[in-house]
Amino acid sequence: HRDRTDHVSKLAQISLALGALYLLTAFIQIFGAISTALQRPRLIITYVYLAFLAALLISTAGFITGIEYFLLAEDIIGECVALAVEGSWVSKTIFVGIQMQNKIID
Repeated sequence: HRDRTDHVSKLAQISLALGALYLLTAFIQIFGAISTALQRPRLIITYVYLAFLAALLISTAGFITGIEYFLLAEDIIGECVALAVEGSWVSKTIFVGIQMQNKIID
């Protein structure tokens, strides 16, 4: 929400990209758990290859996070300052579609 109101779209885009990388990695791990539970050799071999892809995805996410930290530090600090001054945060849940507002207590 704050990314759109403060026109910090780069942070939002990077956050979405990182979320997609982590979500894909989670799906690979779930596939691995199902593969081992089914004890199907072909699925397990496929999971081994996907595990290497997952490791690459996590490494890429870490690299992107580091680059984001250095290139967009002003925007990140600006969001933190705005949050501290405003004293509240707004979060929209994905599943329910309700906006939640909470006050920060000193």
